[in-house]
Amino acid sequence: MARCPMCSAQDRTSKVSAVVRSGTTTTRTTGSSKLQAKDQFTQLHHTVGQARHSTTTRSQSSLAAQLSFPSGPRPPVRFARGFGILLFAMATVTLSVNGVLALVPAVVTGLLVHRWGGGSAKTALLAAVGLFYLVGTLSYLLMDLGVHEMTGFLLTLAMSLTYAALGLALVLWDLRRAEARRKQSNADSVHRQRSWQAWQRLYYCSRDDVVFDPLTRACAPPSAMRRLIGYPGAA
Repeated sequence: MARCPMCSAQDRTSKVSAVVRSGTTTTRTTGSSKLQAKDQFTQLHHTVGQARHSTTTRSQSSLAAQLSFPSGPRPPVRFARGFGILLFAMATVTLSVNGVLALVPAVVTGLLVHRWGGGSAKTALLAAVGLFYLVGTLSYLLMDLGVHEMTGFLLTLAMSLTYAALGLALVLWDLRRAEARRKQSNADSVHRQRSWQAWQRLYYCSRDDVVFDPLTRACAPPSAMRRLIGYPGAA
């Protein structure tokens, strides 16, 4: 047992991990229910199956919740990239059949640039979009210009370019955010590992209601446990 730096005693000290375990309760409940159906001839209900279900509940005391090691940040909801892809799909529909035909070489080009060409995701995306509009516009001019008027073609092209520009901007913005989050996550993982090692050393003194690190002799109230272990983002 470690001595508390406040009262210099060790009779009321316990490992923080042990306090968290004793203050955490996990309850698992299992059961089953019968599935019944009504017979159309006898009008009686018969059991046709059985469904099993289970629930798990976890509860903590206020002290255990304060002393628990913080969970990692939740991944953000990413809707920008999906919405950008939807806009790009609308641009493909705007170019009609020619856009669908141009989509195949555009996707192949993007994969080649990204996987075998050593390019980044942004470079591959820009190459795919550029080739898509080059092939789509040329095929539109060669196949449909004799049928459609020039005004209609220009309006269609402008609408398609608008959709694609918005979609491309959203996808590039999401890629930039994802790269920034990845770098921040890598930096935070190092700090979280150090904080985890510090948390495993912590003791709690019930007499003085403090958490302390026997290695550094630093102490703090349970509510300031994150700051004591240097957890990322703790004030």
